[in-house]
Parts: sequence; structure tokens; C-alpha cells
Amino acid sequence: MALADRIAVMYRGKIVGIVDANTDRAKLGQMMAGVAA
Repeated sequence: MALADRIAVMYRGKIVGIVDANTDRAKLGQMMAGVAA
């Protein structure tokens, strides 16, 4: 992700994690779906 150094991931209106911008899209998708935190 070229716009930020860190990404706050939300699920159901709550922040479930703050990850590095180098985190892969699969992990981000899992976090957004509530599968992984």
C-alpha cells in the first residue's frame, strides 16, 4: 500500500488491528472478514 506506513483494519465498526503497510492483501482480507486478528 503506497499511501500509508500503517493500516488500521476494521471489522463490524471496530478496529481489530493496526498492521504494517507491507502486510499482504490476503492477511488484510482475513482481518476485514473477522477470520484473523
